[in-house]
Amino acid sequence: MKGKELLHTYPEITKIIKDWFTTKMIESMSDKDDVPEEFKNHMKERGADEELLINIIDKNPAALFEVFDSLQVYIGIVVDQLPETEQVVFNYYICPKGKCIDAEPQEFLNRKDVEHYAMLAAVEYINNNIDEI
Repeated sequence: MKGKELLHTYPEITKIIKDWFTTKMIESMSDKDDVPEEFKNHMKERGADEELLINIIDKNPAALFEVFDSLQVYIGIVVDQLPETEQVVFNYYICPKGKCIDAEPQEFLNRKDVEHYAMLAAVEYINNNIDEI
């Protein structure tokens, strides 16, 4: 699932992600004297835009791991080596409040793919358990 589809499929999570990134952007500007107050106020009103969120989801899904951490939905990435081929593979676990959920093992050949699928699994978990988070 690409970023735009994710944002439109999960509007409640989109709001959480947008609010988190908006807060971080504002915090990073708050102690900067060289950033005009008008711009700071504009960013507070506008927030992180959809294009920024889509780029984060599509190009750096691991950037969302901090958002999930703030909700106590942790992602663990495991690296292993297949004995028969010595191929390095990656897997992930979703651990809400530190308790990892048993998941069907999957093997990914690179970090970016595992981060993407882990991010999607975390979004789905949060969506399905939004009232408990």
